[in-house]
Amino acid sequence: MQKVLTGTSQLSTLANYLQSNEVHRVLLLTGKHSYTASSADSILEPDLSGFQVSKFYDFSNNPKIEDVTKGIQIFRRNECQAIIAVGGGSVLDMAKLIKAYQDFESDLASGVMRNDVGPCDTPLIAL
Repeated sequence: MQKVLTGTSQLSTLANYLQSNEVHRVLLLTGKHSYTASSADSILEPDLSGFQVSKFYDFSNNPKIEDVTKGIQIFRRNECQAIIAVGGGSVLDMAKLIKAYQDFESDLASGVMRNDVGPCDTPLIAL
């Protein structure tokens, strides 16, 4: 179920949302420089201090299959339970691709994929 909150005052609900959904580990996708340049880091990170956060920002402006595969590996290796995307189009594209393909057992580049675990229910939070 999609839920839309607007305004910076809603950021305070982020930690509550994660806690109420028993999320302890998140994958944080950001732009390479915009996350810090916009001060989003200083606004968001205090709310995430009680969570294990794995950051991923080293991907192309137009994400490539290799970038998505790398993001999925980070997601899996750190046993992330939610994805938070902070940034523009490429960041949001990457977050959606990781969410969509995280449960597939294959190499995305091969074009042959198996999904034995059913649809993913990982929360995706876009800021």
